[in-house]
Amino acid sequence: MKKSLFALFIFLFSVNVMVLSSCNGDDDDDDDNVLRSAELQVNISGDYSQSVNQTIAPGSQTHSAAGAFNSLVGTLGIQFSEGATWFINLTSFNATGIATGTYDLADPAGSSVYYHTATGAPSGFYSVSGSMTITESESTTPLGKPTDRYVTGSFSGVFTTDEDPPRTVNVSGSFKDVYVLYN
Repeated sequence: MKKSLFALFIFLFSVNVMVLSSCNGDDDDDDDNVLRSAELQVNISGDYSQSVNQTIAPGSQTHSAAGAFNSLVGTLGIQFSEGATWFINLTSFNATGIATGTYDLADPAGSSVYYHTATGAPSGFYSVSGSMTITESESTTPLGKPTDRYVTGSFSGVFTTDEDPPRTVNVSGSFKDVYVLYN
């Protein structure tokens, strides 16, 4: 189940990256017609430690921030890729829209964090507890659909591996102007 859900979110993430990258070439001088850069700050502690402070330009080849909302199943996901080191997938299954509020990340099959090292396979961490809070939700119009949103907020959670003994990381951070597509 974890693998199929992860594959679904990787697919959604890839679609978002392609959509956002394709809009990057707009030459319109109007600021409303230009994708915003997303901002990301993350602190990771525990068995791995790292701080990330990124401004992610649309179409970046090394860092990304994108989201998707699926109204059919009430899934809201925001994914961040920090270079080749961290992939953070924040997923909630209790969303009713791309709206302000706090969303649960505790479903172990939904939210995940992957840490890639120069050698060996990536380490997959799955959420034990956590939440994502959206403090601002703003229409992206005239870009995209009227239901698409730029979101700003914060998140925190405890993520662990399936290994014996398990490794654990605490991940917390904030994000600003992440483009979220509404199905």
